Formats: sequence, structure tokens, C-alpha cells
Amino acid sequence: MKPIFDDPLKMKKYIIESAISVFAEKGYASTNMQDIADLAGISRGPLYYYFNNKAELYLAALKETIRLQIERYHEIFGREAFIIDKIREDLQYCMTALKSGKKDIIIVWQKEMPVEAKALIDNYIQTLYEIKIDSVRKAIAGGEMNQNTNPKIIVDLMFMLYEGIRVVIFDLGIKVEADEIDELIESSISQIKNKYCTE
Repeated sequence: MKPIFDDPLKMKKYIIESAISVFAEKGYASTNMQDIADLAGISRGPLYYYFNNKAELYLAALKETIRLQIERYHEIFGREAFIIDKIREDLQYCMTALKSGKKDIIIVWQKEMPVEAKALIDNYIQTLYEIKIDSVRKAIAGGEMNQNTNPKIIVDLMFMLYEGIRVVIFDLGIKVEADEIDELIESSISQIKNKYCTE
């Protein structure tokens, strides 16, 4: 059934949400505007009313995905909780797509992105890094972690764990069960806690 929106902003948002799903599944190069129109249940006319071409829609979808991701990371690291619990929640959130076997949207885009998108991705990764570094620094200052802890090491470990599992699943095509990922997360948490935390 064709969706009906009286508000143009709602229609534009709906198109972007549909585009996010298609780009994540098929990648940029293999997606065309008809694919997005089909998923949205509309003709291509509304797509071209709001977006001049696929690249423009792609960038809008990328910006929205980045906005939502950054918002979620601010929630995780901004809440009142011990740093080790924040790290656990962060890793569990990062691994959600890997556990389900769905392609990681940002990584898929990073491989195929138009030139204009590279700056968006670079800024996104830097922003995530800073959010996590800042949270670890606060934990050190608050006495949750040893004073000689290097925040960069903690955050690098978090990034490396995610990237390592992503490569195994998507690049090498090796199946990793959800409980195996959970075990890796808990093992990493235990090592961080034992080596760097004061409690």
C-alpha cells in the first residue's frame, strides 16, 4: 500500500529510512532508485522530487544514520553508571548487527562511498572515538580506573575487538555464533576490569 503523508518532511524522512535499508542490504553500487521506490511503496516521482539523484539520497541516508548512531553513543556514555558497564553496553550495541548477520551499514558504505561521503565517515569515527575517550578519562579522574591508565589503549581495544569480529564474519565469511561473541565481550571486559579498574 502506498504511504500517504500530508507533511512533506514526514515523506522525506520515510524515503530516507527506506533508502537506509536498501543501501545497507545491497550496497551503494548495486542499488538504484527503483529499488528504494519499491521498498517505500511509492513511484520514483516522489524520490526525484526530494532528491536529484542516488548520490544525493545516499548522502542524506548516511547523515541520518550517523546522527542516530552518535545520539545512541551519547546515551550509552552519558548515563550514570560505572565505566565497565558502559564499555559492556557499548560493545553489545556495536555487536548487534554482527550477531544478526546483517551487514554493518557504516562499514558497507565506507567501502563503496562516493567521494563526498568520506569526510562524513571520517568525522563520524573521530566523534565516536572522542566520546569514548572522554568517558574513560572521566572514569580515571573519578577513581574508577587506575590513574596511570592510558584512555587510548582502552578505546583502541574496543575498536579492535569490533573490527576483528567484523572482518571474520563479513570479509572472511566465517560464521560466529551470538554466544561466542558474547563470550568474547565478557572476556575482554574481564581483562579490562582486572588490569585497569580499581574495584
